[in-house]
Amino acid sequence: DYHAALEAAKIAVYKYNNKRPHRSVDLMFPVEAHKESGPLKKHWKKREFDTIEKSVIENKTVTKTSD
Repeated sequence: DYHAALEAAKIAVYKYNNKRPHRSVDLMFPVEAHKESGPLKKHWKKREFDTIEKSVIENKTVTKTSD
């Protein structure tokens, strides 16, 4: 039921932000980290991923006929 799912989601978000410390913010809770002034030390590296764009044509055999 919708209301049960909504309540479960609210509880999960509350626990995530208030009851679970995060390594990316010096093992603080996100609620505490949000109250900090100034930038927080970053504990991660930015990773770049290759994106592969595939068109529909690449997946089909195209036959060209002369007129």
